[in-house]
Amino acid sequence: MKNNFNQLTGRDNPELIFFENHLLHPYALAPLLELKNAAKDEINADLQIVSSYRNFERQQLIWDAKIKGERKVLDDQDNIINKEDLSLEEYLLKVLRFSAIPGASRHHWGTDFDIYDANKISKENLQLTHSECIENGPCAELHLWLDHYLKSTHNFFRPYDKDLKGVSVEKWHLSFLPIAQDYYKQYDLDIFIKNLNESNILAKDIILKNAEFYFKKFVQNIVSP
Repeated sequence: MKNNFNQLTGRDNPELIFFENHLLHPYALAPLLELKNAAKDEINADLQIVSSYRNFERQQLIWDAKIKGERKVLDDQDNIINKEDLSLEEYLLKVLRFSAIPGASRHHWGTDFDIYDANKISKENLQLTHSECIENGPCAELHLWLDHYLKSTHNFFRPYDKDLKGVSVEKWHLSFLPIAQDYYKQYDLDIFIKNLNESNILAKDIILKNAEFYFKKFVQNIVSP
């Protein structure tokens, strides 16, 4: 399966289909329905997608707003970070804990979804924070169930299930393994640099000066399926 630069970087992905107002890769639909049904049958959870495919332009809107300080950036304890307390380089590392560089997001592929239990929390109240997924959090039961269920399937995995000192732990982020892993292998440093050179995202020059560091730490650095 060979994909072009535009598809890998979210500039164009003609393969996607709509499912409940979310775009996703067509091969992921049947396994996703199986996952939803299993969650419903086994723990009465209403597993819903809050975010799936994001194109380059949408990712840049999020990214630029965070770099400018117009959209909140949280630390690992869910506290809001004050941009003025940090240098731009330091602040950039904080942003990258939770937000991908436009063109380097797994959400560009249509294979990755952010999920929650709609029986326990509304989409409007959802924050997508770690505290929602553990202990007494509203989605804790769903994720405890997923801890076991994902061991029995080759369809989905959590690329950010552990803190590898790059992207923060995101238990809500599921990836459709058969397609996503192929895209992951194709997305190399040359594509990463080309994407940056062809973009006008904020902090672009800082990332380009140390492109290999950012690529390895925040793009390649995932939990092995």
